[in-house]
Amino acid sequence: MASTVQDPQTLLRPDLTDAGDGTWRMGVQVDLRPAARGGDVEAVGAGRIAVSPMSADRNTGPVDFIRTASLIAGLRP
Repeated sequence: MASTVQDPQTLLRPDLTDAGDGTWRMGVQVDLRPAARGGDVEAVGAGRIAVSPMSADRNTGPVDFIRTASLIAGLRP
């Protein structure tokens, strides 16, 4: 078990088109992307448990990954 990074996996992409009369038409397209290496989506897809460090300001750093790794070090699958 290892800590993972948060993979945003934005699945929907807006499609804005100028209608020509001062208005816009909006559509949505599915935008599938491969899972990021070492990310939580990759872990879940492989049948593993994803453990991603989080912080209140969504700005995790090396200290957060070290803290998470030490917390899960004693866990056994």
